[in-house]
Amino acid sequence: LFNIFGYLKQPSIERTEDDVSADPILHALYANPMRIDELLTLVKTKETPTEKIQSLTSHLAELQLSGKITAYPDGTFGP
Repeated sequence: LFNIFGYLKQPSIERTEDDVSADPILHALYANPMRIDELLTLVKTKETPTEKIQSLTSHLAELQLSGKITAYPDGTFGP
């Protein structure tokens, strides 16, 4: 987590162009870190607002577990 000088190491993010082009949320996050409320405007489905939030948060969790994005202390998600 920290290198020998005490600085926080940057996680290595492995991404491919196929990952980014196939997932509009991932593409948007690589372009600009965003909060969940900003990401909700990108989700265009006919789900109820509660279902939309649940699907978005589960998708963000999957992206975090795969190492493609990270959550920042200010509440944004990004590379």
